Amino acid sequence: MRLSKVFAAAVLAVSMFALTACGEAKVSVTPVHGTISGTTYTNDSVGLKIEAPETWTLLGDADLTAYAGVDLSTVSDFKAYIDEKQAVIDAFMFAENGADNVNVAIEKKNSVTKLLNAQKYAEAAPETLKNALEQAGLSDVNVTVSSVKTNGGELPGCKTTATLNGMNVYQANGIYSIGDYFVTITATSYDENTCDSYFEYVTVTK
Repeated sequence: MRLSKVFAAAVLAVSMFALTACGEAKVSVTPVHGTISGTTYTNDSVGLKIEAPETWTLLGDADLTAYAGVDLSTVSDFKAYIDEKQAVIDAFMFAENGADNVNVAIEKKNSVTKLLNAQKYAEAAPETLKNALEQAGLSDVNVTVSSVKTNGGELPGCKTTATLNGMNVYQANGIYSIGDYFVTITATSYDENTCDSYFEYVTVTK
């Protein structure tokens, strides 16, 4: 399985765990599918913009199907689709090297995770993420709670190191809560330092 698909599947797997924790203020949000213009991904409904370099490739809906599980351009009610599936990959983009990538997942909170703020969600994710990656064939998996610096802000999240086919791979993600949803931005790279730098392209506007 391609590395990008392994990590995308692991991100979605995290949305299935059950936890208890303190909550946060609720905001009304109706998520819609994000848009792409050149190498910029924008989703105003969840307050997110990613301005990737011109050398990057952002997948259109047809190619995104491999990660989202459906051609999102055919989904007439995006909110209802997420609410049914619980989580969906809304965007996927690749660096010039064709391996490093960034993806965006939007997850509907369930009866338990709706009690969490983003920090508590991140703190509870490592074990589930580790198990998902190990089941996908990665070894030496280590997941720690951390944070990432975006363009103008900072998000709680996790950082992961693992081995695949004898090579070290790195992942960092940032998480934020908006209304009944969590948004997770995940960067994957074969270079530990580069992984963090990809969050410089990310702006959270809400």
